[in-house]
Amino acid sequence: MGERRELAGRRRDGTEFPAQISISKAHIRGEWFYTAIVRDTSERKLAETQIINSLREKEALLKEMHHRVKNNLQVVSSLLNLQARACPDGAARKMLHDSHSRVHSMALLHDRLYRSENLSAIDCRAYVSDLAAHLFHSYGVDPDHIRLHLELAHMHMNLEEAVPCGLILNELISNSLKHAFPGGREGEIRIQLLRGPDCPKCLTVSDNGVGFPEAIPSESTSHLGLRLVKILAEQVGANLEVSSRNGTQVSLKFESAEEEKT
Repeated sequence: MGERRELAGRRRDGTEFPAQISISKAHIRGEWFYTAIVRDTSERKLAETQIINSLREKEALLKEMHHRVKNNLQVVSSLLNLQARACPDGAARKMLHDSHSRVHSMALLHDRLYRSENLSAIDCRAYVSDLAAHLFHSYGVDPDHIRLHLELAHMHMNLEEAVPCGLILNELISNSLKHAFPGGREGEIRIQLLRGPDCPKCLTVSDNGVGFPEAIPSESTSHLGLRLVKILAEQVGANLEVSSRNGTQVSLKFESAEEEKT
């Protein structure tokens, strides 16, 4: 009673149509009376079908877009990698290799979106794990020599936030791999993406390497990697903190609590 149920109706000419029925009752002069209202929902069902088909078409187009962007970025990344290998100048070769890693981090994002059921949000744990693994492989790092420790909460980012964060991660992990452990020194790189009482989202990359020769303030630095990190942090509205005690630690604290839902 009082509920609406979906069923099939039949017209006088024998054709069926989708219908909705609701039954109600009333007690009048000691007797129960029942009423049934049947509505033809053909037009509504047709509109719903059209909307669903339109959404599926748009989702397919969006997936194809991410797939093509990923492919194009991978082509650029491969060209940079080939150019780096053929470059005789060591400094230029390092710059090309760094550019290759940056482009690959963006391609990885679009690949994640292409494979995801949610086309508006990035799974942070999977993306950070994939990116770190790629960089360790790209720099030929022995995982037993330089260990990777991940502490990642389950959260998502939208594409506008994930692209800068991916580039930031690329810079910080690459800098640690290149500079923190000279002369075959062993150590650990730690990546944390956590929620805190005073910070809805905090990203920290730290190592127990040699650190900077002296403390480098994030406000004014000639270090290219940190300068790029500072610019990207401002882009996503995150506060940047740099410490060089017992290694190097760079933290980004996001002020916004907004997060894409899955």
